[in-house]
Amino acid sequence: MADLIKKTVSALPVNSFPVRLTASVLSIIIIIVVFTILSLYQSKHQYEKRTIIFAENLALVLEQNIQQIVDKTDKALLAIADEINRQKAFGRIDKRTINIFIANQKERLLVADSLRMANAQGMVSYGTAVESAPKTNIADRNHFTAPRNNPDPLLFISKPVVTRIDKKWALPVSRRINGPDGSFAGVVYANVELKTFIDMFSQLNIGPNGAIVLSDQEFKIVTSYPELGGIGTTIGTKPYVSQIFQMIHAGQKTGTVRAIDTADNIERIYSFRRVSPYPLYVVVARATSEYLSDWQKEAVKVGSMVICLLMIILFISWKMYLSWRRERQAQEELYVLNKDLEKRVAERTDEIADINEQLRAELAKRKCIEEALQISSEYTRSLIEASLDPLVTISPNGKITDLNKATEISTGYSREELIGSNFIDYFTDSEQARAGYQEVFQEGQVRDYALDLKHRDGIIMPVLYNASVYRNKTGQVIGVFAAARDITDRKLAEDKIKSLLSEKELLLREVHHRIKNNMSVITGMLMLQAETLKEPSAIAALKDAQGRVRSMMVLYDKLYRSANFRTISAKEYLTSLIDEIVRNFPSRSLITVETHIDDCILEAKTLSPMGIIINELLTNAMKYAFTDREKGIIRVSLSIKDKHATLIIQDNGSGIPESIDTGNSTGFGLQLVSMLTEQLEGTMRMEREEGTRFVMEFEV
Repeated sequence: MADLIKKTVSALPVNSFPVRLTASVLSIIIIIVVFTILSLYQSKHQYEKRTIIFAENLALVLEQNIQQIVDKTDKALLAIADEINRQKAFGRIDKRTINIFIANQKERLLVADSLRMANAQGMVSYGTAVESAPKTNIADRNHFTAPRNNPDPLLFISKPVVTRIDKKWALPVSRRINGPDGSFAGVVYANVELKTFIDMFSQLNIGPNGAIVLSDQEFKIVTSYPELGGIGTTIGTKPYVSQIFQMIHAGQKTGTVRAIDTADNIERIYSFRRVSPYPLYVVVARATSEYLSDWQKEAVKVGSMVICLLMIILFISWKMYLSWRRERQAQEELYVLNKDLEKRVAERTDEIADINEQLRAELAKRKCIEEALQISSEYTRSLIEASLDPLVTISPNGKITDLNKATEISTGYSREELIGSNFIDYFTDSEQARAGYQEVFQEGQVRDYALDLKHRDGIIMPVLYNASVYRNKTGQVIGVFAAARDITDRKLAEDKIKSLLSEKELLLREVHHRIKNNMSVITGMLMLQAETLKEPSAIAALKDAQGRVRSMMVLYDKLYRSANFRTISAKEYLTSLIDEIVRNFPSRSLITVETHIDDCILEAKTLSPMGIIINELLTNAMKYAFTDREKGIIRVSLSIKDKHATLIIQDNGSGIPESIDTGNSTGFGLQLVSMLTEQLEGTMRMEREEGTRFVMEFEV
């Protein structure tokens, strides 16, 4: 028998298997290499395509942001021009009123560094920081000459300049102002600081060799980022990419091109867009080497994996060849092994009989376990059904796998309809439900997640969604157990509370309004009483009382108009109060009152005594500080730092007599000021250098 096996083995073909093995290995290697090259080529194309989309989207976002900046600036210029024309219609322009109006526009227009108006001769007359700056003429500037030479009502965007008042690089935006006869009457203009655009650009990730450029219609740079030489170093120059200039010159409003910048020999993807309808273009550039670096890393990784795979294939092929050689030798020993195997089979048969007996015992044991599991399952089912809240179990793909009767009642659907359906389909906001479901998988649980459950009949029930994941023995998440608690009654209670709060707010507004009206009546009665008296001291006392009431009336007027009844703006209240006091002294029109008040929010109980203090000291200064002359300056300032307030009222008048001191004054006014300062738990001191200076310090 052994000789027959040897003859059979020797008759097998010797070279057929190695040849087939070699051909198969070479075919596999060629397929893997070709597939790898095609994949890397496709991957490179995808990287480039994503970079182009990124540059185009970034250019679109920048276009919209810059367009909003210019639009808001134009609206502010139109508003100022309308206000100037309105005042002209009444015969003259009130400098103080127009400056306040421009300042208000400037506060709303955060993107503009300054808002100003120049007359027909180019003198800057009104606007931010004009009063404190030297006289400035802009008749030679393009943002003045362009509107002057063009009667059309257009918005003019000039080339960047260093502003003469602020000494900053800015982009001027101007509009023409016409006289009643249509003649040129000046310009209103805004300076948009170039740093505004640079700050916007610097927040975007364009890579170390990327760039963002804002240019005019001649493709000359307005500003760019990064600007290594500092702001203004590249203004007026042209970028080194001629293809974009040619596309803009051909009338294209948007475009994307890959080109090499001749300035640094770096290839980039360039995407530009026109900031319609303005003569501005924004260009976004990203270096090719940067977006391809990730692809190159991927190519190295893929190449390494392919080389490892080829080495494994060669190794396996060599092992197969060795196995084939061993197989030929093994066939010669097969007969002997078969005999040995027959002997072992007989022995194993006896062992299997014993194992079968053990299996029968194991099966009986497992049957008992299955019966216990059945009882446990029925117990769990009864617990789920006992809950009054809707309960469901959900698979990892969002399908309902189990539920209780309360879920059928709450949704109006049967168990058969709900099983296997999408969990999120039974809420009014399916995306919000999906987000809550995903949060359970991320965090392991979710608590009191607000959703609206919709019934089949269209009834909406607000619920709080609580859920947690459950796992198998290996710890793998196999589903989510979720419960929904009906909170309809709680929602109704919350709505009732909100209604009561609205009624309380309305009542408080009415109370403040009536207090203000009552104070107005008191002020009128004091005025009428003063007119019936002839004694000067009595009349002065009534007028002083009238001023004190008026200071509180201004406070309640601000509280009535404020959204918060406990706190208001100190700057808004005190500025209005000072203006009201100054108007009571028309004969003192040559006295200048300067205010420097920090814009902060204070409680009404602090502002009330502060307003009376300012009323007393400012009224005394207006009455007695300048008896020997007509002109003078009164300064009122309030500064707050780390909850420490400093209130200063000073004048450059003749000064208060040495005999009068805040501690021993017999005058009611100074006594009242001292009492109110103590009420604020503060200190007061009086200084007699170059006039009179009162300094009050207290905590807020």
